[in-house]
Amino acid sequence: MVQYIRVPENQPLCCGLYFVIPDEPQSKAYCSLQKVKVSANVVDLVSEVTVCQTFYNPSESVVDGTYVFPLDEKSAVCEFQAEIDGRVVKGIVKEKDEAKKEYDSAKSEGKAAYLLSQNKADVFEISVGNLPPHTLVDIKISYLTELKLDFGDVRFLLPTHVAPRYTPSGEEHVPATNKTSERGLEVNVNFQMQSKITKVSSPSHAIKADVEQEEQLTAKVTLINQSSELDKDVIFHVTTEKTSEARVCLETHEKSRALMISFVPEFELDDEKCELVFVIDRSGSMSGQRIEQAGQAMQLFLRSLPMDCYFNIVGFGSSYKKLFPSSVKLGRETLQTASEHAKTLSADLGGTQLFEPLDSIYSSPKIPEYARQVFVLTDGQISNTENVLKLVQKNTNDADGSRTFALGIGSGVSHHLVEDSLLT
Repeated sequence: MVQYIRVPENQPLCCGLYFVIPDEPQSKAYCSLQKVKVSANVVDLVSEVTVCQTFYNPSESVVDGTYVFPLDEKSAVCEFQAEIDGRVVKGIVKEKDEAKKEYDSAKSEGKAAYLLSQNKADVFEISVGNLPPHTLVDIKISYLTELKLDFGDVRFLLPTHVAPRYTPSGEEHVPATNKTSERGLEVNVNFQMQSKITKVSSPSHAIKADVEQEEQLTAKVTLINQSSELDKDVIFHVTTEKTSEARVCLETHEKSRALMISFVPEFELDDEKCELVFVIDRSGSMSGQRIEQAGQAMQLFLRSLPMDCYFNIVGFGSSYKKLFPSSVKLGRETLQTASEHAKTLSADLGGTQLFEPLDSIYSSPKIPEYARQVFVLTDGQISNTENVLKLVQKNTNDADGSRTFALGIGSGVSHHLVEDSLLT
């Protein structure tokens, strides 16, 4: 008798590749993730990433599999390939409805079928049709993405899992991905920069970095330990001598040419008086180290407030609570009250419903001559990201709109939520 690793009925799907158990249409089980290999080529601020994953179907019969995986929200998938028993299937881009129709037709005819689609801006799915029993499946995905600067360093980010996200009633659920690989995670990244590389580091993993010694323009970076727990994103930082200097990269292919211009603008901004509202995630997923980090960050914010400002702290989960009924003027007593509150933060408010507290803040009267700025501290584990972003954009585009910033806490954060909020 086959022993399935079942998906708990009362929990989100937490597996890379899962399938409906034969003769149990209401039950799902995991395909084991055997290994993950990632290779990437980085040229200045653009990277091409190839992810290869191997899964094993433990079932005694043909099953219909679906795989959920994370990508950077600005990525563009350019290649998809699946291999079973030496047979290779390559993907082509088609209109969404047409692709779904052809996938369903091939599956009904008993053919192996694969469908790659976008679930959310930073979550993609592969539907793997008729998967033979006791079979290894090799899946390869290649994508292009633009890299970001992090305090002057070029940051390479590889999302490794989608954390379970709270889904409000009536919203579409985002399944989570499996965090364990039997043979670990292998990552190899080649960097080619436009000025000398002075440092390569990683805040997430132990790495080995080999910088070419003569011109110091290239580097090869690998992970020292192939950890089996894919529980946090892989992040590499590359420091160069002239990161902020304007530069041009030229690439030629047959008869075509492409130019990429990179520069870091500098702005001189006038000081302005502000109302600062800190919105802190106190849902159950924030328990432990995350809520402690939120409290520490809040203490730092409070000690950095400008003298002439108004502020408030709002905690949210299934409901929300305001420290003060409305924003208060910064003073010795209000600062002391807020500081004591930050010391006692707890993840005791249930689910992660961000829409309601933001809507309440945006709807409250503004303080004359004080610009409103909203700072959201969250692990980003919500499903209704699009509705939240629409609310933020609506209240930002108004003539007298607020500015909203989001800070991600912990691993598995929705980069789509955090980084799109930062743009407002």
